[in-house]
Amino acid sequence: GLLLLRKLTDFTVEHGQPALHRSDLRPEDTSEHTKMAAASAFSSFFTYIHKDSLNNLYRYQYHGSDKSIVAKYLGQPFWSYVVELMPRSVAPNMLTLIGFVFMVIGFVLQYTYCPELMGEAPSWVYNLLALFLFFYQTLDAIDGKQARRTNTAGPMGELFDHGCDAVTTTLLTIGTLTSMQVGGGVYATTFLLIMLTVFYVTQWDEYHTATLELWYLNVTEAQLFSMSMWVATGHYGIAFWLQTVQLFGFDILYRDLILVPSALLAIATGISSIWRVFRYCQNNDRSFLQ
Repeated sequence: GLLLLRKLTDFTVEHGQPALHRSDLRPEDTSEHTKMAAASAFSSFFTYIHKDSLNNLYRYQYHGSDKSIVAKYLGQPFWSYVVELMPRSVAPNMLTLIGFVFMVIGFVLQYTYCPELMGEAPSWVYNLLALFLFFYQTLDAIDGKQARRTNTAGPMGELFDHGCDAVTTTLLTIGTLTSMQVGGGVYATTFLLIMLTVFYVTQWDEYHTATLELWYLNVTEAQLFSMSMWVATGHYGIAFWLQTVQLFGFDILYRDLILVPSALLAIATGISSIWRVFRYCQNNDRSFLQ
C-alpha cells in the first residue's frame, strides 16, 4: 500500500516531464489528473512483463526433457488417453485454470480446519485434497497436449501454466507441511524457501539453456507422494507422522524421514540447474555472473 501511494505521489507524465502539483491544477482538473495518476501507477505496479520483453515472449518455444520413469510408463499413456476425451472446443488455458482452482479450493478447505498450520482436519478433507491434487496433476499434464491437439500452442499458455505452477508449489508445500504437523516455524519456512528457490532456479535454467530438464525424480513423483501422504493421513490420522523410529541411535519422526531427503533432493536439483547454466555460459562465451 505504501509503495502504491509512493507511485501515486511521484507520478510523472509519459514523456518524462514532472507531473503538475496539486497547487498547479485548476479544481476541475484535479479529479481527472488523479484518475490518470492512479491508472498509471496501477499499470506499472502490476506489470507482469515489461513491454521491452514482449518480443522475446512471442519468440519463445518450449523444449523439455523429462527423465521420470513414472511419467514415461504410467503418466504419459494415461494423460494421452485423457486428452482425447476432451472436446476440442475446450481451451488449454481453461484446463490449466480449472486445475489451479482445485488446488486453491483444497488449500482454503484445509486452512479452514487448520488455521495455525497445525491440528487435524476431518479424514474426508485429506482424501479430497489427494483427489484435487490428482485432478490438478492430470489437467496440468494435458493442457499442453490439448494446445498442440487444437493448434493453439503458444508462449502465453506456457507463461500462464508456469505462473499457476509457481503459486501451486507454495500451496502444495504448505498443505503437506500442515498435514505432517510441522507448523509455521523455522522448519516449515526453510523447507518452503528451498522448494520455491529450486522452482525459480529451474525456470532460470530454462531461461538460459532453452530446455527445461527434469530429473528421474521430479515434480511427478513429488505430487504422487503428496497424494499418498494425504490418503495415509486420512486413514491413520496426523499422529502417524509424529511416530518415531530409531536410526543411528536417534529418535527420528516419520515425517522427517520424508521431508529431509526431499529437501536434499530438491537442493541437488537446484545445484544441477546452476551447473547447467554455468556450462552453457562457458560453451557460449558468456559471463556466468552477468
